[in-house]
Amino acid sequence: MSGKNRWRKVYINILLHGPSEAEYDYAAELIESGYAKGLVNLVNRQNSDKRVANLVWQGPTTSGREYLDDLQDNVRRSTIRYRLWTALLAVSGWMVGIFTHFLMEFISGL
Repeated sequence: MSGKNRWRKVYINILLHGPSEAEYDYAAELIESGYAKGLVNLVNRQNSDKRVANLVWQGPTTSGREYLDDLQDNVRRSTIRYRLWTALLAVSGWMVGIFTHFLMEFISGL
């Protein structure tokens, strides 16, 4: 996974399939943000940092499903394939415009 989209892909996976134990921190963020329902048990560590000790996942909320759609769209739009496709469409549209102009000039000359 690319570094830029890694957290997005992790969130997508969690919202679609639920978290694995390694993804509890990300799942806790989703729950705290209101994108999912569940219970989070935190444990204090020595440096006053908190760690997720246990998590009960109940699933995404309605806003979580909308967030999932946005995340999937952002990941899709950031791919090189999507960018090449949009560039191809733009160039094709430009070429059709040029061709139409010359065709109209040719027809008017007859």
